[in-house]
Amino acid sequence: MLCPICHSENIQTFYKYDNFTLLHCQKCDLIFREDYHSVTKDLITEVYDENWITMREKYTKNIFLEHASFNITLLNIFTPKKGELLEVGAGTGEFLYLAQAAGWNVTGFEPSLPTCSYVQEKYNIKLINSLWDKSKLTDDCMFDIITFWHVLEHLAQPLQFLEEVASVLSPQGLIFFSIPNKNSFTNKIYGYSSPLYLEADHLFHYSLKSLITLIKQTPLDALALFSREEVCRLFQDLKAHEELSKSWQNPTFPEMMALQAQLQSKFAGHELFCIAHKKQP
Repeated sequence: MLCPICHSENIQTFYKYDNFTLLHCQKCDLIFREDYHSVTKDLITEVYDENWITMREKYTKNIFLEHASFNITLLNIFTPKKGELLEVGAGTGEFLYLAQAAGWNVTGFEPSLPTCSYVQEKYNIKLINSLWDKSKLTDDCMFDIITFWHVLEHLAQPLQFLEEVASVLSPQGLIFFSIPNKNSFTNKIYGYSSPLYLEADHLFHYSLKSLITLIKQTPLDALALFSREEVCRLFQDLKAHEELSKSWQNPTFPEMMALQAQLQSKFAGHELFCIAHKKQP
């Protein structure tokens, strides 16, 4: 088998779980499901059902504070002028709700029908009920901003996806996205039992190296790459690992913040973020 990103033959088994096997490319550092090419869209609809919406509803405050508001701040920094915004994988709609409140004209794709209904009812935003499908947009449709937060890891053809979204990005537009970090503190703490590796719908697990390898093959250039460690996530991870928790007995809040800063500076935060624009001719 070849690596789906760099096409190397230097592939080793990472771990065999009950329902799937993860492989590890020794060249670009990508971890991926052995059967990634045969996973169907049914897996997405099975995972993102009414129970998932109930879980998201429970953590709505955290989603707004830790994610949606942070992502809106990124947009404000890089794109103070408002225009057309597309989100692929809109989920339960918190980001689009804030983007609309900030002055953007929003469009969203979301494959889960129950989730689309939830967003329509709660935020009065009508989503396109579909996996990413360029044909569902009008021929002249162009966007100033395209976002997809924690979506790329679910896609079996990431290169094709990035090429297609780039084709509907305006010449001066920007793409913002985030993904779970293969080299995160979370994965270091839990190892093979990490909740990130156990997610059956996470087809690819990217590190900074494999992400850069992918982007170089696209019509995009990375304007900014960084890692982020959520404070709540850091507290949970330290608490979950007994041995490491003992080495952090009664840490002060400044010490916790120092650890967060260290993780982010070493690209070991829970997420990787990329801000990209079209390559200049």
